[in-house]
Amino acid sequence: MKNLNTTLPVLLLSFLIISGTFVAFSALAQTTALPPVPTPPVAPLPPVVPANIQAMIEQLNRIQVLMSQIQGSLAQPPAPTSPMPPAPPPPNAPQTPVTPDQNLNDQLQAVKDQVKAVQDKMNALIPPGTPTSPSMPVFTHTLQYGMGNDTDVVSLQSKLIREGVYNGPVTGYFGKLTLDGVKGFQRKYGIADTGLVGPLTREKLNQLGQ
Repeated sequence: MKNLNTTLPVLLLSFLIISGTFVAFSALAQTTALPPVPTPPVAPLPPVVPANIQAMIEQLNRIQVLMSQIQGSLAQPPAPTSPMPPAPPPPNAPQTPVTPDQNLNDQLQAVKDQVKAVQDKMNALIPPGTPTSPSMPVFTHTLQYGMGNDTDVVSLQSKLIREGVYNGPVTGYFGKLTLDGVKGFQRKYGIADTGLVGPLTREKLNQLGQ
């Protein structure tokens, strides 16, 4: 019993010491508690633009800048241009005196050249073998191989050229080329190809006109 009385105060004292220590640590922990650390706001990430779309946007921006420059240049009035000074006249070259007859001859030759050019254009538009306006017969006698220096042979050769059956020179000589041309003309119009410009051949030539 004596031991119990001695041990009980010791236990009670130990309990009080432990309790006081626990309370003291609890109070110290509450007074020294760290404040909560604020969490910084997280900025939203920018949207990711694909590379091809970004390139198109940059190209569109360049086009808009170019259009703005063009519109600005169009809005500006054109700069006045100074008129070009007249060219100085060439130095007077020595001129040969022109006589009235020479002037008339030049004008006449120019008119002949214009008439010939018109005739060539008209002949090119007329198909071969097309009858032209009626005219007086130009072939009145027989033409044959070996004739030379004859105006009718000249007309014959010119006619054969227009008909497309003769491509030789116009000389007035009835040679081998003219003979072949006459035969080609006769075959073209259903005449016996004798090479002799007789009545039937002359009649057909005269029907076609000059």
